[in-house]
Amino acid sequence: MSSVGIIGFGRFGKVLANILQKGFSIKAYDPHANASFPGVEFVDMDSILNEKTIFIAVPIRRFATVITEIAPNLSEGTTIIDVCSVKIHPVDVMKNHLPESVG
Repeated sequence: MSSVGIIGFGRFGKVLANILQKGFSIKAYDPHANASFPGVEFVDMDSILNEKTIFIAVPIRRFATVITEIAPNLSEGTTIIDVCSVKIHPVDVMKNHLPESVG
């Protein structure tokens, strides 16, 4: 089974995990999350960054900070997916901070 990572495990991260569990193994990172959720393996940030597909499910006020922090540690071919309700700001942040080798 393929695995995916989720950075941010608040309300939307939990909903996302429930949806994705049907086809993927889920790894999650959130420094403030309760490390117990059925079907989710909580790991450190380095482990999440090894995933080929990573969902960013953090509050919009934290989005740019998270992208900036993870960008230097992403592997070529990694796909980053935002789940923000707004799109222009997250797209601009990702275009400006993610390496060209990251989708």
